[in-house]
Amino acid sequence: MQRELRRTLTSFLAACVWLALNASASGSPEAVVISDKPSRLVATSADGSLAAIVTKDSVIAYDLKRDVILYDLPLDDLEAPTAIAVTGEARCVAWGTASGDVILRSIPKADDYGTIHAVQGGGVSDLAFADTGGMLAVGATDGEVSVWLSRNSAARAKFKGEGGPVRDIGWVRDLNAMLTLGGDGRVRMANLDKFEHNPLSEKDTTTTLSFAQAEALSLIFTADADGRVQVRGLSTPDDPATLPMKPAPGCRIVASSDGAWLALLAKDKPVTYVRLSNGHTLTGDPLEDVAFSPIHGVAVEVGAFGARSSRIGEAKEAPKEDGHAGHDHEGVSH
Repeated sequence: MQRELRRTLTSFLAACVWLALNASASGSPEAVVISDKPSRLVATSADGSLAAIVTKDSVIAYDLKRDVILYDLPLDDLEAPTAIAVTGEARCVAWGTASGDVILRSIPKADDYGTIHAVQGGGVSDLAFADTGGMLAVGATDGEVSVWLSRNSAARAKFKGEGGPVRDIGWVRDLNAMLTLGGDGRVRMANLDKFEHNPLSEKDTTTTLSFAQAEALSLIFTADADGRVQVRGLSTPDDPATLPMKPAPGCRIVASSDGAWLALLAKDKPVTYVRLSNGHTLTGDPLEDVAFSPIHGVAVEVGAFGARSSRIGEAKEAPKEDGHAGHDHEGVSH
């Protein structure tokens, strides 16, 4: 029954994307300027309340609810970030460097939460916090993936590299596991309970360039080297559906956590947004990076123009507070 449900869901999404890609573009979305400094990296918190942005000379923490900059932290003599992430409850920003360090700063005051010396003899290529913010996954240029406890910067687990820099990392909701994409172009599941790191699909050997998750639907989108875009359920990874769209070799994918939006980015080409629910598309400027906040109905876009919050959907009612404790960092440097 579950397999059939997943097949039905992926077929439905494929049909929605076909409609979207054959619909006329809706023009540029409404936008709020965050910064006019050229920017290149962005991440949003899992609750959609905050965006962290890397500009040419600073790191910005931006409150998406109030549309205000909490801080614009000059990098000065610090290394330029190579990756950035925000805890799920928007309490901490982490960024990686080419020397292998991960720097942690608080929100909203940019207090120093310490530095994790995560990679030896290489650099940081990707970062991802678990939803609760309790663990941070670090992808390295040598392909290794390590997991660190956010509270005290202690090492939790390490997984062997596969063929080059880690391109993407994503935590699997409700499982003590991650998805990783290494230089060999295969998506793997890293299980922190069994300490296994196996291909997500044994059948699919196509080289994958990037992946994106719709966590709420347990779906994963992949952009393959041959230009195909595929979608599959995490419970049925061997049954992908190829989206009926013009092949886009070199394309990178970003998806909103609720599965409502898909962004297709290609070097020096306009971004294309696909709204899966109604077949609408939006196009805009070439982007360096983009991240979604479904709760506020925006995409945070960065590029040569700077950084902006572009409204591409309807804001949703914020979930009620559940009273659970946060994961404060102890400020330990390693």
